[in-house]
Amino acid sequence: MNNNLRDDSIAAALLEENESLSDDEIFLPSSDDESDHISEASEVPSDTDVEDAEINIEPYSDDTTSTLQPFYLGKDGRTKWYKSPPRTNVRTRAENLITHLPGCKYAARHKKTHQECFETFFTDEIVDIVLKNTNQKISLRMENPTSNSTYGETDKAEIKAVFGLLFLAGLFRSGRQSLIDLWSNDGTGIEVFRNTMTRQRFSFLINSLRFDDSSTRTARVADDRLAPIRDIFEIFVKNCQNAYTPYEYLTIDEELVAFRGRCSFRQYIPSKPAKYGLKIYALVDAKTFYTMNLEIFCGKQPDNSPYTVSNKPFDVVDRLVRCVSGSGRNITMDNFFMSYETAENLLKNHKLTAVGTLRSNKTCIPLQFKARREEKSSVFGFQKDITIVSYIPKPRKCVHVMSSLHHDDEVDPESGDQRKPSIITFYNSTKSGVDVVDNLARTYDVSRNCKR
Repeated sequence: MNNNLRDDSIAAALLEENESLSDDEIFLPSSDDESDHISEASEVPSDTDVEDAEINIEPYSDDTTSTLQPFYLGKDGRTKWYKSPPRTNVRTRAENLITHLPGCKYAARHKKTHQECFETFFTDEIVDIVLKNTNQKISLRMENPTSNSTYGETDKAEIKAVFGLLFLAGLFRSGRQSLIDLWSNDGTGIEVFRNTMTRQRFSFLINSLRFDDSSTRTARVADDRLAPIRDIFEIFVKNCQNAYTPYEYLTIDEELVAFRGRCSFRQYIPSKPAKYGLKIYALVDAKTFYTMNLEIFCGKQPDNSPYTVSNKPFDVVDRLVRCVSGSGRNITMDNFFMSYETAENLLKNHKLTAVGTLRSNKTCIPLQFKARREEKSSVFGFQKDITIVSYIPKPRKCVHVMSSLHHDDEVDPESGDQRKPSIITFYNSTKSGVDVVDNLARTYDVSRNCKR
């Protein structure tokens, strides 16, 4: 009899606690920056499929008290995830109100020809920088008595012609093909190359191309490791942003531009097709695969450099999304970038939602989410603005996905027997924007080998 009274008292106390809890209460987890920090010496491969975020499941024994509680508690002991979704509101959430219609902006809206479109991104400002510094290099080369005096300075039209031939070579997937083959007149070459300029002239200009003032480069590199291309790169990225408004879903990920030359911040990422190259963080439209923002990872800048920035994933994401801040878009990212703090920051400071996989070491994840469960089963946790789901795709494997876009426990009916939560199917449908751009860049590669 006493035992029954004790059980009734416990149940009554729990119900009283439940009524006193506020749905608006959000507990921030303790920082786990050590798992987010980017190391220059090693790389953690980012996932390209939701199953890459799987973890081994450890047996978990759930006690009676935690079963009766209306919430799950994160491993940090503070972050609460309620078992029931928040009450639905008839009004659309403020963060889901899309501003600025997607499509071409004024700078590109009336461009009709290929040349006009090209000049939208490679403006006269960029061409003038290349022309000035290339002619400076040509003048230095002509001072050498062994140089051929017929290879004189160039002009704006010829610089554009060189760019055009490089892009044509990429279009024909001949970026790495010998120049002798491209200029061949036996029927195997490409006629437009011969009609534009001689092979010798093209080779001379390619080896003379410069994008900054070489006379001041040493001093500038002392403050900025990206100095040789800083000006042109920033202008190009700005042109990309001025020409287009993205659709509602975007993707953040890293891409590796193949490069095996001498560079102090060249990266080795064995999981990437190129393996060696320059790592670039990108923000891409998940529907059209248009690149909205880029940031080159150049490692640690020199001491007291004005270009020093944090390379932590939280800060990288914060910088990349500034061009769409306040627009109501959603950002999809993998477990390298995604965290509770990132989702909160995007929502509160940028009015952007986020969907992404989570690493199992995140302290906001409850232990119950890693428990041994039935295959294809899901467990949801809810806060006012953020949802987390744990899904078992196969025995002893678990996937964690966090979303500030979804606020229910809906399972995608089109997933059939897989019974995938809608959060996961949405993630899979929007995660590949940067990967598509990376694949297109490799397929239509415009780079050429040179002797510098």
